[in-house]
Amino acid sequence: MLAIHLLHHEGSPEAARESRAEHLEEHLRWQPAFAARVMRLAEKEGLITRRGEELALTDRGARWLVR
Repeated sequence: MLAIHLLHHEGSPEAARESRAEHLEEHLRWQPAFAARVMRLAEKEGLITRRGEELALTDRGARWLVR
């Protein structure tokens, strides 16, 4: 769900807000601990990168969505 969310908003005017870690808790209605776990696992698997609070889908993450 995280990768789909990031891909959906990639390059859009709202991307800066939609790609922030704290926004996932609000928008996807995830508990903070769950959101942190999902982000940590996605980053470990190379699906996303983090720059502070901003998340970005990696090339590997985009390919993972279309396999």
